[in-house]
Amino acid sequence: MAGGWPAPAIETSEVAGSSRWMRMWSMSKVATMIALLRLLGWGERPGRAVQPEVEEALQGAIRRSENCRQRRVVLELERLAGGATGARAALASVFRAAGARARIGSTLEAPESSCVRYLETQRGVPDPLAPALLLGTSTWRIGDAVRLAQALSAETFGRAVSRRVLALMRAPKLPSREVAAGELTAPPDWGVGAAFAGLTPAYKSGWGGSLNGNFLAGQIAVVTLPGGGRFALAAMFHPEEQPSRDDPGITAAPAAVELVMRTVRKAVSG
Repeated sequence: MAGGWPAPAIETSEVAGSSRWMRMWSMSKVATMIALLRLLGWGERPGRAVQPEVEEALQGAIRRSENCRQRRVVLELERLAGGATGARAALASVFRAAGARARIGSTLEAPESSCVRYLETQRGVPDPLAPALLLGTSTWRIGDAVRLAQALSAETFGRAVSRRVLALMRAPKLPSREVAAGELTAPPDWGVGAAFAGLTPAYKSGWGGSLNGNFLAGQIAVVTLPGGGRFALAAMFHPEEQPSRDDPGITAAPAAVELVMRTVRKAVSG
């Protein structure tokens, strides 16, 4: 989707694929950051400063796709919104502003044991070990994913919000510090990062669902062309056979997404 388009251009490899609802997984971290900044008064201009420990959590959530850091961001979102209900409303407002539909997750869970040590270091929330929303369980369709990315590209949420979020999405991706060596085998820049190398794309990946027999790996992105044009992209991959764990690298996801993205790059560069 590009500026001025009334709707995204969508291609799917399955019948009625554009109507398929799917979990956002870690792509929800982008919407969470947008909602957080808006609650801090950001729009055309910067609002209140993000707490240092939340800033660090945002870095880990977006650049490393770390779930413990995302939990810290969600706790901050809930604090600013007055609770889980307000946080869900703030996230829903983000999608409405983007012209997208989303079914915001409502599941509240205590942190996994692997997150406890990190969360206990956090001082900016009354109870860092409190149950928090699992926003990655929120669902959307492929067109909604593109519309969220396009809203960032078009500065729908305000210039300061878009610049802040896209800058973090544009920063080089780094390995997660929350998984054991060899647990995630895809390179940090798989997909959009590799396909649009040299153009510094702003993007976020998400994956999960192998335990439920519904694995998905996907990405949303905003790409700026050398001539100044900018467009939004999203790609979702559903394997025919379920992987043994939530690792895009043991599926065809990186190659499939990169094939789509390289095809798009060739088309828009021609």
